[in-house]
Amino acid sequence: IIRGSSLNGACGIPPVRDNIIRPLLYCSRAEIEGYCNENSLEFVTDSTNLTDDYTRNNIRHNCVPALIDVNADMFSAVSRMTNSMRELKDFLDNYSLKEVKSAENKYGYSCQKLLAIHPAVLSNAIHLIAKTHGCDIEQTHIELIIKAMNNGGCVDLPCDMRCVCKQGTMRIVSQTSFTYNFECKLKDYE
Repeated sequence: IIRGSSLNGACGIPPVRDNIIRPLLYCSRAEIEGYCNENSLEFVTDSTNLTDDYTRNNIRHNCVPALIDVNADMFSAVSRMTNSMRELKDFLDNYSLKEVKSAENKYGYSCQKLLAIHPAVLSNAIHLIAKTHGCDIEQTHIELIIKAMNNGGCVDLPCDMRCVCKQGTMRIVSQTSFTYNFECKLKDYE
């Protein structure tokens, strides 16, 4: 939240993702250390966690204690919020996928259909489209893609990809194959 997180970040780390299960995610450090001490289990503390050199540690050492002073049940409150955010994200993803499928055409995605949907759904839909092409984009990319969808143009993306908006169609293509493949397909329009 402090760094300007989107809905994805507000969802927090999921307790289960693919084949990774985090059974201790909702346990506090004190609970884990207490369990280890009671059961004579050894544990290792990463030395980088003891300094404020990293933002996460600065927050952990300085902000979290102040937040606990405001709400002693802060960890439960944050857990409830992240669970709600995950439910909202799941709903938004499902709704966005329906809109993406509706906007899909022979050459990519209809800019007109995408631009007609609610801005929150549009941003998420663009993120999902990029993700299907193996590209994880940020909000700045999404904003540039929306501009290109309105006016035409290209946006360079991470992962050696490019979003091209031309003749009312938005496509995500490899930057290396962009010129040949896209120009050849555009001839089909004429």
